[in-house]
Amino acid sequence: MAVMALSETLHADDRHRIDGAGDATPVIVTEPFSPAWYIETIRRLLHAGRARESYQMARIAADRHPGSADVRLAAAYAAAASGLCDLAKRHLAQIAGDMTTLWQSRRRDSLLPSCDGPWQRRVVLDIITGYRPSLSDRARHAELQLEQGSRLHGLCARLRGLCDPAGSFTLGGRRDSGIDLWVQLQLKHLYRAGTRWDLDLSPLFFRRQPSRTGYHGEGAKLRAEARHYLQRGMRLHLLAEAGAAHFRQGDHLLAIHQTHRRARLELAVPHSEGLVSHISHSRRWVRSGWLDLRGRRTDYRLDMLPQAGTSLWSGFRPSFWVGVGVDRVGQSGPGLLAGSRARTLQTGLRIRMRHLTIMLRQQRRSERFTEPLAYLAAPHRAHTRTTGMDFIPGLSGKTNLKVAISLDHREISSPDVSRPGSLKTLKFTFSYTFDPRP
Repeated sequence: MAVMALSETLHADDRHRIDGAGDATPVIVTEPFSPAWYIETIRRLLHAGRARESYQMARIAADRHPGSADVRLAAAYAAAASGLCDLAKRHLAQIAGDMTTLWQSRRRDSLLPSCDGPWQRRVVLDIITGYRPSLSDRARHAELQLEQGSRLHGLCARLRGLCDPAGSFTLGGRRDSGIDLWVQLQLKHLYRAGTRWDLDLSPLFFRRQPSRTGYHGEGAKLRAEARHYLQRGMRLHLLAEAGAAHFRQGDHLLAIHQTHRRARLELAVPHSEGLVSHISHSRRWVRSGWLDLRGRRTDYRLDMLPQAGTSLWSGFRPSFWVGVGVDRVGQSGPGLLAGSRARTLQTGLRIRMRHLTIMLRQQRRSERFTEPLAYLAAPHRAHTRTTGMDFIPGLSGKTNLKVAISLDHREISSPDVSRPGSLKTLKFTFSYTFDPRP
């Protein structure tokens, strides 16, 4: 009854506007108890200097429309205006980045400085574990047939007493399936001053400790990111990263000591509310004792998020994305790997419900190598199809904890006998954000 009385008072002038002649001019009335109705009521209470009452109304709106990012933003504004910064951050944490428009993301980030100041610190602990049929992504057993015209076929033809060029060779390896555990710690330093620039600086440390001995690894990297907000809602994202890592793959002869650098540039262009194009270009450099890699990649992705209120039923909001990418890799060094050119097509569907988010995704990758393998007469092609599902439960009241369950099925078609025909993996991801006060 209090809510109805308050709405009658605040929205009384929404029914008619009196012009200079004393006539009543009808105006469009917002549907009562819709997200727009609650947001307008919260705004009017804030302008009237009744911040506490505006937040009470915001809590009612958030309970009635828990999936509305605009309602969550309004509730965060009302909480901050009431001096309840902890509650404001709790509402902002409920706004998932993948389900918001660029405008909503910008408003979410610009609100935090009013509570925490321009510099914010986050400590993020990620634990990723799951079963993998091959920890090194190599086939355990392979049948090798030398093609006429290949380097090994010519060598065996000259040394017939040692090998038969027309025969087949069986390559075997020891079992390397098992539980893979990846622990990662990020120390994020975020600059949010409400300007057109947002900056992130994040040292990162990781440790890989699978259930099988001889496959562990560790490393560290430093990542710097900047986002620049342009006219008409466009956003420019810059990323630079450098790091070093050491991995073991069951055999000490296959150990990898490497350093890497990566740079990425992405432009987000909104076409309308819920329709955004992402155009990106990245470069990477990897150096190790047996291989030097240089690669570049260009991607285009279109995100489609239906507007609020167009869901098939309450609490159900799907979004879609499609993308295409091309990349080129050049390799040198004593390793036997050749360079390649590849094209990637991907599509996905995200279904967000009140207590669960489901993601369905598929990727097709066609790769053409520039040089033949030692047992092939000509450069080969490889085709990989990856189908995956992610289940992300909504943990009530646990805004700092994110949990995801991922299933992936990868099918590989390639004359490269070292690559398995298919791989199925199950993965659990736990991410917890510690949010210390400055």
